[in-house]
Amino acid sequence: MADKVLRPDFLFEVSWEVCNQIGGMHKVISTKAFSLVEEYQNNYITIGPDMVYDTGENPEFSQDFQLYADWQQHAEKSGLRLKVGRWKVHGNPIAILVDSSDFFSEKDERNINLIPFPANGIILNLPCLAMPLER
Repeated sequence: MADKVLRPDFLFEVSWEVCNQIGGMHKVISTKAFSLVEEYQNNYITIGPDMVYDTGENPEFSQDFQLYADWQQHAEKSGLRLKVGRWKVHGNPIAILVDSSDFFSEKDERNINLIPFPANGIILNLPCLAMPLER
């Protein structure tokens, strides 16, 4: 009897170095993005911090207001500031950049957990915005 290989519908990669070159992981993630886009197409989604939300354009990111437009509007109405678009690396994977700066001062009121992230600061464990992604 052959073993059945399960494959997820979506693959999410979360890193401080998505559209944000800090160190060596940026090279690792951006290099493998092409292979993952070939395999998963638009179902490979990278998620990272929006480090330039108020300071200007991110040279590694191209915003797309039409990509998951309903979800973007839902997120905005829920108080999340994020950008959806493409990471300008080989393969151009979908990228979601999250501006979490507003949550630092409100972490106690919002009951948001701060999780230590080795050598790079912190990440936020925010409530998920559950809304189906249309293919």
